[in-house]
Amino acid sequence: MRKILAATDASRHGQHAVVVARALAQRVHGEYACISVDRDSVPGAPPDPSAEPPERDGTCAVLHGLPGVEIVRYAETWNADLVVMGRHKRTSERPCPVGSVSDAVIRRRIGPSLFVPPEVSAFQRGMIALDGGPRGVAILAPAAAFLDLVGARASVLCVLPDPPPSVDDITTWMDSRSEQVRAQAARLHLQSGPCELQMRHGNPVAEIHQALVECGADLLVLGVRRGGLRGDMGTGYVGRELLKTISCAVLTVPI
Repeated sequence: MRKILAATDASRHGQHAVVVARALAQRVHGEYACISVDRDSVPGAPPDPSAEPPERDGTCAVLHGLPGVEIVRYAETWNADLVVMGRHKRTSERPCPVGSVSDAVIRRRIGPSLFVPPEVSAFQRGMIALDGGPRGVAILAPAAAFLDLVGARASVLCVLPDPPPSVDDITTWMDSRSEQVRAQAARLHLQSGPCELQMRHGNPVAEIHQALVECGADLLVLGVRRGGLRGDMGTGYVGRELLKTISCAVLTVPI
């Protein structure tokens, strides 16, 4: 992960994204860029990322058009490894819908995107959420690479459906997906040490919320499916509810 792009605006949340993105780039001795999108100006040709650095003297390159479209277009043209954006703090008691720009970036982006609230500046503990499916397990490698980048401890949480009614003892019941998750998690080699694995059953949203509180994670890694209708974000109801209600930073990884 060598090229970090901050997508910002004049808000406190947008400015915080710039601080986080710059710090990540410095940590890996990589390239850093900053852009903002002016949707009110007459649309023009976006700057060519290969022609000159997008940030000069502490200012951001200004694009024109729809932010959700132009941010992703610039990121892909510049071959950004990570896009960093701000997000509002949310809680289960005070959910907040995902903004239209973040929505569009999640659905269109081909690589990871990091959404950080102002309260989070460093990452000490990251939780990778899985549903046990083969596509979901694919986020383990990029998630581990990011957690190594920021020096955070990692844990994996896999939430599976409740066992069938015929099962008397849940502790002895084995779901075929759990073995795949255990095998993949065991292969992770992180600089921070062994990756903790939790297997749970029940409602994914409730279990992930509870696990985040228990381990004190400041980052949640979610696998997301690209495309879909506006507001869907390709994640299904689990992703939508988590993005509306969790207060920590979120790293979305397309699957």
